[in-house]
Amino acid sequence: MLSEIQKTHPSILVIGDLMIDNYLWGECTRVSPEAPVQIINVKKETKVLGGGGNVAHNLKTLGANVEVLSVIGGCAISNELKKIFKKINLNTDYLIEQKDRVQQKKRELFQLTNKSLGMTLKVMMTLIVIQKIG
Repeated sequence: MLSEIQKTHPSILVIGDLMIDNYLWGECTRVSPEAPVQIINVKKETKVLGGGGNVAHNLKTLGANVEVLSVIGGCAISNELKKIFKKINLNTDYLIEQKDRVQQKKRELFQLTNKSLGMTLKVMMTLIVIQKIG
């Protein structure tokens, strides 16, 4: 199927919820003296499309002609989502803005630990951030 997509460049419409997956990468430097909470020194932050946007991005990367139909909110997270679409050359013409819609961003914090022979990746925390204007 992969070679079929790369050869034929099919036109595909992705319909679904969109979100931003926001990853914070770091390492634990100490434990807080006020509570048993690890203090993470964030080294890197990445933002990618999640939900239907992830599907659309993957299809486009494989060579398909992709359009996305979805309802988004009228908020900063939606503006951020449109910027990511433009950065990876996805069309925003079929993103319908609904002012009172709550848009979401999934934020995950990862701890990287360098052991003598390899790396350990540990998910420290997952937050779902929603933003509603109005």
